[in-house]
Amino acid sequence: MIKAILMLAVLFFSGCTGTQIKVTPDPANMSSNYQQSRYETVGVSSLNSSSGQMSEGFSNTLKTSGFAKKSLYPLRADDKPDLTIETDFKVSSNENTGSNFTKSFFTGFTLFLLEPVFWYDFDYTVEASAIVTKAGNRVGRYEAKADATVSVKWLNLRDLKEQAPKALGEAQKSVYYQLMNQIR
Repeated sequence: MIKAILMLAVLFFSGCTGTQIKVTPDPANMSSNYQQSRYETVGVSSLNSSSGQMSEGFSNTLKTSGFAKKSLYPLRADDKPDLTIETDFKVSSNENTGSNFTKSFFTGFTLFLLEPVFWYDFDYTVEASAIVTKAGNRVGRYEAKADATVSVKWLNLRDLKEQAPKALGEAQKSVYYQLMNQIR
């Protein structure tokens, strides 16, 4: 009897609502401010048309972080930057449909007694590659990857529309910072 009361108390006090965002590697722990610009002018271009907005975001991050004094995006044929970065970004998502459906089934089957126990996970991956050239010579190819997970309780599934873009924004920052730290 006492065990049953304790178990119900744990379920009750664990909470029915909540959201969590986890980004790996966490951009908050990465160096992103440069005291002195590494380059005067950096040109950024996209290797494919689907990564245009992220390439533009990367270009803006290069300038606002102090990595470069001036960042050019889109790069034009007559531009003469100190460094050229050709970027390719990919975003993928995994909504964990099977496990989330199973959690929903058991939540309903137990008349919401187990609702506080289950977190519904939605995973996103941002991958980037950058080909860097300096004065027409290829310096190197760099790659970065960040994983973001949005975890929500059943009663907060409506918040997913707000939390997913935040998670993707943090994952993008993580990828941008990783690339900047690799490019010398």
